[in-house]
Amino acid sequence: MQQRVSALRAAEPAGGRAAALQSTQPPTHAARRSCRLRLAACRVCRDDCAGARAGGRGWRDYAQGARVQHACGKALHCSDTLRSVQYFRTPIAVDVKADASPVTAADRAAEAAMRALVAARAPTHAVFGEEGGLSRGTGGAEEYVWVLDPIDGTKSFITGKPLFGTLVSLVHAPSGTPLLGVIDQPVLRERWLGVRGQSTTMNGAPLSTRRCGALRDAYLYSTTPLMFDDATRPAYEALAAAVRIPMFGCDCYAYGARAARAGATA
Repeated sequence: MQQRVSALRAAEPAGGRAAALQSTQPPTHAARRSCRLRLAACRVCRDDCAGARAGGRGWRDYAQGARVQHACGKALHCSDTLRSVQYFRTPIAVDVKADASPVTAADRAAEAAMRALVAARAPTHAVFGEEGGLSRGTGGAEEYVWVLDPIDGTKSFITGKPLFGTLVSLVHAPSGTPLLGVIDQPVLRERWLGVRGQSTTMNGAPLSTRRCGALRDAYLYSTTPLMFDDATRPAYEALAAAVRIPMFGCDCYAYGARAARAGATA
């Protein structure tokens, strides 16, 4: 997908933690304990929500962040590793879409699994998927929208290269405000999570980009040299000549590597 925005506000079962989230009153001790127990099942959201609480944010802000991240973690856990990895490096039919890009049963199955989870846990939220397009929430709601790319890098996937990823982003649609973004590589078991107002993490550990004071010290990734035509190739070649090392073929994984301070400093 060329550009991904999405939004989610995860719904919970009636009572307990959900009642605390929806109430205008401070939650009871039992409700707080219920929230903590539920979050303990998801390492990613447990770590990030603990950081939010340590930062001094109010209960409602903390609970809202916990709700979003818990749902995100559940969706990823139940879809990417179970749906796309089982097809990886196996014989699989490849179809060609109208835009000439490939698509497989793995793409469709992973997206279908995530859509089903959103529909079950947050029926008022819309979903915009790479394969299935836009589905509004109940009553035509689309204030919060999941945007899903089940396999970014399908060409890598079908040729056995483990540098594809599952992408999920979350945005408050009326304001255009991104709330979170995820890159998940299920084969290597690496997950980048960015939440608005918090540090980006990889497998729960905080990240920051490496220092690069000059273009000559930079590393450059592009998907393929074939993406440049006669009009854009000169600009790319000028940029490639100015950096330390230009490379190709990483799909979404290159964005994660950049966030993880990849690249030697010498």
